[in-house]
Amino acid sequence: MNLIISVLLLFCGFSTVPAPDHTLSIEIVNFRNINGQLILLLYNTDDGFKDESLTEFYRKQIVEIDSKDSVLVSFENLLPGQYAVKLIHDENADGKMNRLLFKPKEGVGVSNFETISLTNRPNFQKATFEINGDTTLKISLIYL
Repeated sequence: MNLIISVLLLFCGFSTVPAPDHTLSIEIVNFRNINGQLILLLYNTDDGFKDESLTEFYRKQIVEIDSKDSVLVSFENLLPGQYAVKLIHDENADGKMNRLLFKPKEGVGVSNFETISLTNRPNFQKATFEINGDTTLKISLIYL
């Protein structure tokens, strides 16, 4: 009986799953104004990254813009792994990306992207980065 309890304690005490203890800090720059809000979407898989309804994501934050210079936002308690970030400067605070034909009317930002065009469209694989500890990114908003 003592052997069974010892084995159970051994397995319960030594979990191989890492604890979610990493923080991702994102500095967002290049605002054209402080109207509306900033929508931040964090992805940990390709699922939902192309979703334009902004309903499929790993985590989401909506923050007020208090400075045209930069805004700092953090996602806490993240597991190690690959992630990607998508941002929207929702200038009219309607919770969606407004477009004029196919072109966004509001600012967008994606991890690992300085420019966006028909030949340089964001996708999860290009936007991913690794989190193995506390991580800081700087993302510049793009207005097309």
